[in-house]
Amino acid sequence: MKNLKNKRPIILVIILIGLLVIGYKVIFTSPSTDFLAEESAKMSTAEKVGIIMNEVEKISFDTKVMSDPKFTSLKSIETILPVLPIGKKNPFSP
Repeated sequence: MKNLKNKRPIILVIILIGLLVIGYKVIFTSPSTDFLAEESAKMSTAEKVGIIMNEVEKISFDTKVMSDPKFTSLKSIETILPVLPIGKKNPFSP
């Protein structure tokens, strides 16, 4: 029991030093440069739009799901909300 009490402050100091080192690195070191960020900074807006358009054109939708019997057997569970009068016509009238 006494042995454990003697080791607690030492363990806490080691953890504190570790957290301080990690905090220092996070706060005071500059972030690493990203190659993709540099490439996108060099590209013009038209090139960026062209790349995005090419990615959008590659998308293909599979519409066979709409004719699947499991999909067509689905039923709506929506309920219509009743229209109730709310408040007074003129809230400033007595």
